[in-house]
Amino acid sequence: MDKITLSIILLVLISQVVLALGTSNPVPTNIEIAEGKSERFVYQVQAGDIPIICDEEVTESGGLEIEFDETEKIAASKESINVYGTVKAPPGIEGGKHIATFCVVCKPQEIIVEGTGSSIEFRNCDLPINVEVVGQRTRENNPLLQQKPFKIPQIPFYYYLIIIAILIIIIVWYKYEKGKGEWTTVRRKL
Repeated sequence: MDKITLSIILLVLISQVVLALGTSNPVPTNIEIAEGKSERFVYQVQAGDIPIICDEEVTESGGLEIEFDETEKIAASKESINVYGTVKAPPGIEGGKHIATFCVVCKPQEIIVEGTGSSIEFRNCDLPINVEVVGQRTRENNPLLQQKPFKIPQIPFYYYLIIIAILIIIIVWYKYEKGKGEWTTVRRKL
């Protein structure tokens, strides 16, 4: 195959991967924080036909402290996941409007191989976190996001199968042992 044909095929494949990913802007869109306090926000990552692994890079802090709940997020094929974070107005920050921005960097999960020379990467940058630092808060930002959500760990399907198999073995063993004892008792009575 010549180089031009190979380049065209690779371009088509790469464009399919890039078109299969998406992110939303953080919610709430405008956050009001008192100095020294913090607030929660959420954004969403949508995977296309392939599973992806995503991470964030804060590109501009705007004097704010930005922290995400998880360092590495995995979205299965055709899945949307919510990613939670916290923005904090550190003590001594100047009052008024501040804008922090971050990038979401995603890679296809199955292509990530240590020691390879190239990789495909999707970057969605300049996602804004608009914050107004105030002396006294005048409104509630989003009461649903105030607590860090409890996450049930994702357990692969085959773990469920193993647990079910172990339970079946225990039940069969128990029934066998129970029946074995009754059989010997019945046999002695005869």
